[in-house]
Amino acid sequence: MNNIISFSLTLYIFIIYFYGLITKFTINNKFLFSIKTILPEFLLMIIICISILIILKKGTYKIKNKYLFSLICYIGFIFIINLCMKPSIDEVAFVIRDLILPITVLFCLTQIDFNQEEIIKIINNLIRIFIIFTIIGFVLALIQRNMDWEWTSKFYTGYSFYGVDPNSKIKIWHTNGTLRVPSLTGNSVTFGFYNLVAFLFIWKSNIKNILKYPLLVLNILNIWISTSKTTLVVLTIIFIIDLLKKLNKYIKVNFIIIMFIILIILINIILDLNPDFLFSLKERFNYWKLSFTYFPIYTFFIPINLFNTTAAASDFIGFMDNSYLYFFYSIGILGVLAIVLNIYNLYIKNPKCSYQLILNYLIIIFFIVSMVVNITQGRAYLANFCIIAPILRKFYSEQYFKEK
Repeated sequence: MNNIISFSLTLYIFIIYFYGLITKFTINNKFLFSIKTILPEFLLMIIICISILIILKKGTYKIKNKYLFSLICYIGFIFIINLCMKPSIDEVAFVIRDLILPITVLFCLTQIDFNQEEIIKIINNLIRIFIIFTIIGFVLALIQRNMDWEWTSKFYTGYSFYGVDPNSKIKIWHTNGTLRVPSLTGNSVTFGFYNLVAFLFIWKSNIKNILKYPLLVLNILNIWISTSKTTLVVLTIIFIIDLLKKLNKYIKVNFIIIMFIILIILINIILDLNPDFLFSLKERFNYWKLSFTYFPIYTFFIPINLFNTTAAASDFIGFMDNSYLYFFYSIGILGVLAIVLNIYNLYIKNPKCSYQLILNYLIIIFFIVSMVVNITQGRAYLANFCIIAPILRKFYSEQYFKEK
């Protein structure tokens, strides 16, 4: 049964990383197109069901992660209470897809035992997917950048459109006059995010340097071409953290001071050249302020807006670019604290191998990106994280092998 779980999570990663390309080859076939749309969530359901069967078969019902289990129970309670608000089917489906399924999968994978060989096999399969994604993604991104938006839209659907296509959900748009290439994922934002994840795996894996460094360059170029400024900032932060780990305390202090001064200078230069360029923070702050007038503060404590904060919601709040605000409004302060605590509990204080270091960086990315992106919507980052994190957490974990 572990093999079914391994296959399902690997296939899930493959599908969401190549979702745009899969859309292209299925859009003219209604049956395949419909399957493509629900297949990722179906795979998550398989992981959950097989995990339950494994637990029942073993006959041991000990909960290894009580905090995570409490979070699921809490979200389930909020979900039931909010059903009284009579949400639409789409709103219910989006909450299940974007929030409930990923966190449930995270819990299930923490409950299941994998031996070392199984974990290594899963990680190696993911690395292969990331390598293919990096290379093909770069080629397609270059073509799209040269051919521009109309060719790109016809490439996926066969017809011309701009913005978000209501049928395929492919997104074609510009920033500062530059096309934000959707490449393999069909969305420039996810293309940038997924290249960051691929970068970490390729960077910290045992790939030969003659192949590793060209791939890393391609990852950075993909992020640059995607015009995902948030991803570039996070990548820079990861580089700085990795560098600081190798420096002594005296040099670290001086390095931080120098970097802080450089950052202030760069911000001033950017603001002088283009006030709206700096991560679109000006627009985001306006949306965040508006959200406080849209929902009363008491909803932070009494979460009754779970279905009003999904991508299916009728107003702008459905596309809130801040995960913390999303969690505050949808599941309340207790939910936010529970999520932060559970993600932090995955953090490894003294990583003993490169894969555990990848996990730590993924957690850092989780907390940073959440400030300017709603990581739950559109399979953006949360589901990705909830599948990969528990596998990495088990790799060479002392606690894991003690339980074995």
